[in-house]
Amino acid sequence: MKKNHKEALKIQICQHIGVLYPEYEVEFCGQQGHAIKVGRTFGFRIKHKMTGRYKGNIVWLEPTYCGKISQKWVKNVLSSSARSKR
Repeated sequence: MKKNHKEALKIQICQHIGVLYPEYEVEFCGQQGHAIKVGRTFGFRIKHKMTGRYKGNIVWLEPTYCGKISQKWVKNVLSSSARSKR
């Protein structure tokens, strides 16, 4: 059940990024080392398809997140991520 929910979150994120940022692709990652013992969060960031440059930092998300993932949500978290990179 948890894995299916996590996959559903990933699909929603990919769909919204495809609409909002068609020149970017999504890269997902998981926590490593000691952090994985604390929780099973996963992260994503977007990379430009042509240049390979990332837009912002990794956005971390709990796989149990039950809130709505909309285009507005994706745009907001990526915007916050880009601001924190400076």
